[in-house]
Amino acid sequence: MHTSTVIASPDFEYWEIDQGGTHQVDFETFCPSYHEQDRTAVISPILEDGVLNTGYALLAMTTVFYDIQRSKPGEFFIYPQHFAIMDMDEGRVVTHDGRLPMDPKTTGRPWTNLDVWPESKWYGAQGTASGMLQKILDLQINRVFWPEQFGPKDCEVQLSDYAKPMLKSTLKEVYYYQSATPNFEIRVNEKVMGVFQTTVDLAANLASDPKDPLSPASLDMSSVGKYRKTLPDEFLLRMEGCFPET
Repeated sequence: MHTSTVIASPDFEYWEIDQGGTHQVDFETFCPSYHEQDRTAVISPILEDGVLNTGYALLAMTTVFYDIQRSKPGEFFIYPQHFAIMDMDEGRVVTHDGRLPMDPKTTGRPWTNLDVWPESKWYGAQGTASGMLQKILDLQINRVFWPEQFGPKDCEVQLSDYAKPMLKSTLKEVYYYQSATPNFEIRVNEKVMGVFQTTVDLAANLASDPKDPLSPASLDMSSVGKYRKTLPDEFLLRMEGCFPET
């Protein structure tokens, strides 16, 4: 599915939350210096969590990406450089039902509906903070969606001594999802909610037999996505346990 034929930029609103309240802003405030070649990754230690908590933001960025393509002459067949990074090894993926054997087509079902496609955009990594950071480094990611409570543990494997300065040079922005203190909201209309509802249904049925599907996920289908945007320096400081001492 190519969402460029279904949703458009006016279907999204951006609101910043600060001490003075909530104020409507533009996409540039939420996503400064956006470029069509930006590489954006969703870190999803539990497969469903990344899909269900970042859908509105991914769709918003994707729509701006397609706006840029529409501004050029001629037709286009291209997808944004968006990646899903999951806790996956030897064909088994961590879900809310445990680590399950899952083929790439099944794993990618809900991501595809968000235009995270083709399957070369779906990656596995060790399900630790350092494992995920290594994959961000390997893919030269610029913008990251990261679950706020996911961080280094005492037994964390430390990355190479060049990892931190390289991440510092390539990362533009970090967005925490599942945040207790969000500072941005993305509000969407019914068209976007309709696209996302399909994603919810696909995520709900990941572990089920296609002949005996589960009921849709018990997710509150809010029209608001909430995130806490932070700078790479703050994020890398939180990940300090993944890097060797300097």
